[in-house]
Amino acid sequence: MRIPKSWAFLALILLIALGSHRAPYAQPLPGSGFICGMTAHSHFTTAADTVIVNLTSKQNIVVCDYEVSTAGTTDIYLESSAANTCTSPTAITQIWHGTATSNKTAPNAFYRGINAGTSNALCVNSSGSSVAGDVTVYYDQR
Repeated sequence: MRIPKSWAFLALILLIALGSHRAPYAQPLPGSGFICGMTAHSHFTTAADTVIVNLTSKQNIVVCDYEVSTAGTTDIYLESSAANTCTSPTAITQIWHGTATSNKTAPNAFYRGINAGTSNALCVNSSGSSVAGDVTVYYDQR
């Protein structure tokens, strides 16, 4: 028995379509380029600008993600500063509003564009009526 050419062609198309399917998690994120391999942690109990990663001349601190946990009513955001004392900082993330026992996890290891800028320190700003918490930053220097 001979298989018609149209069936063979259809089988080939089906094989190509099914064989080229890949799960979305197997693909790198578009434009990410690299995974951050460093971490820094800060515990805070007062409203202040606190350095998390000291500046390094001609290096850019790039942030893949960050985790936050709070034990009180605390607002937190990441900043960059031209000084290791976090003088005159510039916000580089949105404000995260925490309440007692709030958590923000860090599910992303790929770089997505948050950075402190060349020769700048990475800082965290904490404020609120009952400031207490922790922040962990997953970063790299380039």
